[in-house]
Amino acid sequence: CLCQESERFSNFRVLFEGKHAFMQMVFEGSLSTDDETFHCIICPSNHIQSIVSTDEEVHEEIKDIKKGLVLLAKSKSKGVLFLELASKFSRSPHASLEAIAVPLEVEQDAKMYFKQAILEVAEEWNTNKKLIQISSIGGIKKAVPKTFAYFSVEWGSEGGYAHPIENQADFPCDFGRSVVAGMLG
Repeated sequence: CLCQESERFSNFRVLFEGKHAFMQMVFEGSLSTDDETFHCIICPSNHIQSIVSTDEEVHEEIKDIKKGLVLLAKSKSKGVLFLELASKFSRSPHASLEAIAVPLEVEQDAKMYFKQAILEVAEEWNTNKKLIQISSIGGIKKAVPKTFAYFSVEWGSEGGYAHPIENQADFPCDFGRSVVAGMLG
């Protein structure tokens, strides 16, 4: 459970808690491959359904956490991929942004792998624009409207892709992790 207001929330996984957001380790299904990598989740402290829906204070704190993770990864000669699946809003999910440290060559190849994977899944499920470029300046909040369901991937602090999800029931909930797992071998 990612909602701090829930009695099911577990504090022992929390690595960092700020004023508006927190970060916790992923244990089940972690894509960490060694002692030099990490797989964690960044979440707004309040119950918000997507990163796009956060207000500016929350978004700035999340950006600061992301910058810190990028610096940590660089100090270990690694890169970071940030993944978000924002969908099934009727179930009232809690926004979460996965951060996965990967070898630099995997981060560099992410643009190609995710573009291909998004276009393949979009052929199957979408009729509208399949791939939206996320700029390093505006980020996801400038790329996707608040009410849209989407998947996003960003590499380090250099931008990324967003994919609007039209058919939420059929979009794979493990899409991002599956692509990263495939890249890691």
